[in-house]
Amino acid sequence: MRQRPTAIHRFRSPGAQRRLLWVFLLAAACALAATQAAGQDLRAPAAPSDAPITVTTRVRHVTTVVLPESESIVDVVVGDAEYWDVSSAAHMAFIRPLFEAARSNLVLLTASGAVIPLLVVEDTEAAVDAVVRIQPPGRTPTPETAGPGPVLTTTLAVASMAQRAVEAWEEAEEAEASATGRIEAARTAAQEALDSRREAYPRQLQFDYRWAFDAEPRSHPWLVDGLWHDGQRTYLRTRATSPVLYEQVNGVLAPVRVAAVLDEVLHVVPRVLGRGALEANGRRIAWTVERREAGP
Repeated sequence: MRQRPTAIHRFRSPGAQRRLLWVFLLAAACALAATQAAGQDLRAPAAPSDAPITVTTRVRHVTTVVLPESESIVDVVVGDAEYWDVSSAAHMAFIRPLFEAARSNLVLLTASGAVIPLLVVEDTEAAVDAVVRIQPPGRTPTPETAGPGPVLTTTLAVASMAQRAVEAWEEAEEAEASATGRIEAARTAAQEALDSRREAYPRQLQFDYRWAFDAEPRSHPWLVDGLWHDGQRTYLRTRATSPVLYEQVNGVLAPVRVAAVLDEVLHVVPRVLGRGALEANGRRIAWTVERREAGP
């Protein structure tokens, strides 16, 4: 009787181990997020609307000030621009001190007309405000900006996130397998097409060229091994030095442009030649064209 697999056996497969790793990583990330949120001082201003909000920064660190997504920062004014590098995008402002112990005030102006004063302080000893969420005056605070404190989540939420991660991983594996299958199918189709062309190509070769009756094309200086075409290009295989090809046009021999020379012996002309001649070392040998069946 075969023993029923236990839970430990089920997690021995590579896929199960990867999914289990995702679960642990997500749980650790949630715990880390809760710990960091407690130290980032996410808060709305508790002081009157005209009182500046103190933001603690540090050299070589960037502090992000986040307004509600419905807001848009249209201008940023800093009291001492030489000691502070401040920029903005959409509803966020980015503050970076350039010198230690720098202090200044900063004003954010929004598209809705809100004026948000800040007091920015560089302190190498105090905790850095990595992210400061601010609710403009007159707005109802949201749970995200209600006040400082750790961000807690339930075990059910962590399990739900872990389950979504496992499902996403399985979907990624399925997509990878599908892509691999398509790639293999495309590679197989390309190889079959290449094999088919290789099989059909010899039947396309035409050996229609005939050398002059008294000529010896294999002898010096022509050293010809073959002359043929495939219906699109003409090929001359010769070991002669600097051979020149001619084609008879309107009763006159005209030089032919050779598109490529392969291995220094195979000369390729990008069209099918008619009657012509081959010249090597100042001596010419003529050929004619007699159509015949395809194949060697």
